[in-house]
Amino acid sequence: MWFAWSVQLTSVLCLLTLQVLYFRKSIFLQSIPISVIFFLACALIRDKPYYIWPTIALSCFHMILALYMAIIFLFYFIFKPLYIIMVLNWAFDTQYTGKTPSYYIQSAVIFSSIVTFGLYNYWQLRLSIKYTRKLDEILSKNKKITPLTIVLNSEDGRHIVINSNSNYK
Repeated sequence: MWFAWSVQLTSVLCLLTLQVLYFRKSIFLQSIPISVIFFLACALIRDKPYYIWPTIALSCFHMILALYMAIIFLFYFIFKPLYIIMVLNWAFDTQYTGKTPSYYIQSAVIFSSIVTFGLYNYWQLRLSIKYTRKLDEILSKNKKITPLTIVLNSEDGRHIVINSNSNYK
């Protein structure tokens, strides 16, 4: 889990550095990932499973985002390749008018990075859920079993006492 946390922290710090250099007005967008990293650090330090839920939610969001990005990219790759060529010409300052070997290589790199992003978030989601369940299991074993006594008053003045000495879930 520490590895997942360090990857999150590294990626957010890299994005934050790029935003400080080029997009200063969008730094506030990093408040959500930074708060998720903070909650995950609290979960790792304090062993509280409910602090992991923001990481689970962000992983689910990123998996859906990766799926949509892959679908949109495949649509443009198959049906509208000139749009991709136009963006690649702008990004790499070239003047290609048709499909070239570099178009296929760059498209493969883009698509593989989208797939890698989705798979990483799927791995992080599974790891977070397993870690949450493990913490729940550890915390439930550490709870002391306390007897439960319920006293009920009946209408005729008698007391009904119910004792329970086991933990039911």
